[in-house]
Amino acid sequence: MIEGHVTAHRQAVVCVRLYATTGMSEPADVTMDTGFTGFLALPPDLIARLGLPCLGLRTGFLADGREAVLNVFEAVVDWHGERRRVTALEVQRGGLLGMGILEGSHVAFDAIQNGPVQITPLK
Repeated sequence: MIEGHVTAHRQAVVCVRLYATTGMSEPADVTMDTGFTGFLALPPDLIARLGLPCLGLRTGFLADGREAVLNVFEAVVDWHGERRRVTALEVQRGGLLGMGILEGSHVAFDAIQNGPVQITPLK
């Protein structure tokens, strides 16, 4: 089970473990974003610390509807106890967890400040 909490700003945040190509790992708080159809979006400083390999560029749409060209990286995330390779878009703000990685999961949260957030597999 992946766990987190609802923030004072009404965001459901969970902590995931990301792995570098060297094998080192780092925890990262990411906000669930059901409007984001991708897997992960990560800030440049975290991408640099982990040394994630760049896969190229992708055109995408931001939350405000603007089109943007974004760097795409390969990330490895601990997802329900297994290491999973996913794509991560580089974004200037905090990390996001998208519907691509949530697919096949049950998400539950109490929509109150400090309410629990839980993500479990639908097996």
